Amino acid sequence: MNQINSLIIEGNLVRIPEIKETANHSKLATFSMAVNRYYKKSDGTFEQEVSYFDVNAWGTLAETVEKKATKGICCRVVGRLKQDRWKDTEGRTQSKVLIVAEHVEFMKNSSELEKGDNSENDKQTSTGNSQSSKTSKYNKSELFGTQKTEDAEVALAKAAGFDIF
Repeated sequence: MNQINSLIIEGNLVRIPEIKETANHSKLATFSMAVNRYYKKSDGTFEQEVSYFDVNAWGTLAETVEKKATKGICCRVVGRLKQDRWKDTEGRTQSKVLIVAEHVEFMKNSSELEKGDNSENDKQTSTGNSQSSKTSKYNKSELFGTQKTEDAEVALAKAAGFDIF
């Protein structure tokens, strides 16, 4: 039985993706994302926390990343975690956790919207199909239905087995 290994992250690309072709002629796009989180401290002020994640996209999805991704662009990735393990030159075991993308969407950044660019956003899926969205940000109701996002996030957390206080 497969266990659950799924995630959704949204952030900005830190640099232009690196594109490689493997020995069996499969494309690999490797890129890093910065994901911001804001939380309220005990004194009532808000603190920003930034996390960086490495992402791999394969095949036609890698081709989409190659065409659409630029440094700083807002990106949503749906995928799974993968742990790579290897021995370094001194024989010590090393490991790294990365995200294997199964779906990637690129969205306009707020700075592009402020410049007055009203063209439609391009969204690319793991199947390589294009969709259009006339909104500048993603619509959480598309992900969670029509209920309030906070309620949907609580429901997802409960479904995942987390206790919500």
